[in-house]
Amino acid sequence: NHDLDWQLAEEWFERALTIDSRYARAHHWLGELLVLLGERQLEGLAHLEQARALDPSSSVIASDLAKAAYFSRQFERAVQAADAAIGVDASFPHSYRWRGFALVELGRCSEAIDALRSAVRLDPSAIVRAELANVLGNCGEREAALEVLADLEREGRASYLSPLVLLVAKSGVGDIDGALSALEQLADSPNLVLGLTTAPGFDELRTDPR
Repeated sequence: NHDLDWQLAEEWFERALTIDSRYARAHHWLGELLVLLGERQLEGLAHLEQARALDPSSSVIASDLAKAAYFSRQFERAVQAADAAIGVDASFPHSYRWRGFALVELGRCSEAIDALRSAVRLDPSAIVRAELANVLGNCGEREAALEVLADLEREGRASYLSPLVLLVAKSGVGDIDGALSALEQLADSPNLVLGLTTAPGFDELRTDPR
């Protein structure tokens, strides 16, 4: 990840699997990489399913399967995977994040907002609160979304705030100019933007010629 050579990373994961085909983490990491790159998403999902079968007690793998289904635009499958992940560990915040994003795409906004609020209760970090703002905005709760964004911007004036946080929050409230400005600031941090080219939540940004 630090070297940003995704092809080399893929080769290393595949090499690990030739040594031990039951190495759950290699299936996990390879699957997530393939899904986020957007090139071989079905293959990536299959690797994550295999990782889940090999290590069913891992909340990280279970949650990342939901994430992968979301990025692959299999939203019902993402919700089901997130529910299964919550069954493994109801205190793991990331499962609620991917559940919420998938529910937005399915038009189930009330449930989506509840899911992101659960994620924030478990992990009140800036990025998770930005995701709540994104979901609120995309679900028509713009005033509530703007309140969350204002809190984040206030914190950003006192300490460092990643442009990724602003990108996520501002794209949700329809501030395309602000979101694109944040995206430009991420140009020197390509490790942070893996998946932005495939994330369903950024479809509107990708249609902007800028």
